[in-house]
Amino acid sequence: MADVDSKGKLEVAATLPPNKQFSPAVRFDGKTVIITGAGAGLGRAYALMYGRLGANIVVNDVSEKGANAVVVEVQKAGGKATAAICSAEEGETIVKAALDKFGVYISSSLMLAYCGISRSLL
Repeated sequence: MADVDSKGKLEVAATLPPNKQFSPAVRFDGKTVIITGAGAGLGRAYALMYGRLGANIVVNDVSEKGANAVVVEVQKAGGKATAAICSAEEGETIVKAALDKFGVYISSSLMLAYCGISRSLL
């Protein structure tokens, strides 16, 4: 297998123009996105992204501090968010948080599962 010049590829990529955006723009206005494990890592990144795209965000995490911090971040960026602080196994609690805050049917929404355990805890 040949060596790959990753640094060189990054330098070239930095000089390229951005991708053309889809028209009409992709938006999630009026949709509710439930994201488990959203108090940090990939879940947090997706919560912020979907919040910027207009979605109502349900930030699920077992960490109250992490979940509430992400809710604040989404709101500061102009989005709508609520926390559901519980295990991802407590689906009814998470859906209830969505319904209580946003009053929408989940069937017209999206769920992303990003809960996990850090390898350092194993």
